[in-house]
Amino acid sequence: MKRGALYFWIIVVGIAVIVVLSHFLRAARSERELAEDEAPAVAVTTIPLRAPGSTDSISVTGLLRGIHEAQVSAETGGRVIALYKEVGDFFAKGAPILQLDSTVKSLAAQQADVVYKKAEADFERARNLYKVQSISDTELEAARLAAKGAEVSWRITEEVYSNTTVRAPFAGTLARRSVELGEMVAPGVPVAALVDLRRVKAEFELTERELVATAEGDSVLATIDALPGLALQGTITARSLQANSGTRTYAVEATFPGAANIASGMFMRGHIIVKGGRGGFLVPREALFGSGDEAHVFIAEGGTAHARRVRTENPRGGWVVIQGDNLKAGDALIVMAAKAIEDGAAVVVGKEIEQ
Repeated sequence: MKRGALYFWIIVVGIAVIVVLSHFLRAARSERELAEDEAPAVAVTTIPLRAPGSTDSISVTGLLRGIHEAQVSAETGGRVIALYKEVGDFFAKGAPILQLDSTVKSLAAQQADVVYKKAEADFERARNLYKVQSISDTELEAARLAAKGAEVSWRITEEVYSNTTVRAPFAGTLARRSVELGEMVAPGVPVAALVDLRRVKAEFELTERELVATAEGDSVLATIDALPGLALQGTITARSLQANSGTRTYAVEATFPGAANIASGMFMRGHIIVKGGRGGFLVPREALFGSGDEAHVFIAEGGTAHARRVRTENPRGGWVVIQGDNLKAGDALIVMAAKAIEDGAAVVVGKEIEQ
């Protein structure tokens, strides 16, 4: 009878221990789940998605220049004996701008021509004598070298003589003349300025975001302060892909048709009409995660981060154009987070940056 009572109490105590342990385990699990449910949301910074639409424009300013401009210099020295046409007149390519005294240089060229012809004749005689073995190989080679040297000297003097006429290197308008009749000119000294204003160009600076939003061929509408009522329509023809180290901007060049009264150096105000149809959104590169088929961004919506797969187009600078089936203008793109986030993570928007 005593043994039966002992077994009974052992069983009762065992059941009580199991019940107490089960209670503590359930309580610990509930506290852990509650702590997980109450984990603080990640603070993020967002910007609204914005597409480079067809009505977008970028304002720019710059100075107009001729499509070709040059300081024309004399390649030889001499006294100016003739000036052709006047400032403002048009010169065809190769047309003479001015003439230097060529008397001495002409005589030098004639003398060199005589020496060259004699050397050629001597070489011809040497070849005939060599055929009948009247002279040696060395004598024949000396005659050949003498003829070649005389030819070089003749060509040099002819070139110097030719350079006494200063000619237009390209077709254009004479913008300035730097010498007068009778003045002595030294080699390499500018004597005139030539500009081709049949087309004009302007260079201006764009930020990296503006650079990515534009492309060669985009339209540029321009006005000139000095010529009210005149509007020019041109296109972007060149874009630098290296930033200016001081300003972190990129040089872009646009070309326009010429018009009456336009002069080199006039101030231009323009608007680049950004092409539409790209079907994408302009975003900072730091908002992009992964690459290739794994590239994605995060959108903050309803206090949650949602991953969106995207396709990228020609990332340059600090910006990139992206495309995605589940993206729309105005979505809150996460560009900065207090710590790493994943799809479905709780987030709180601490700041929204306006574009």
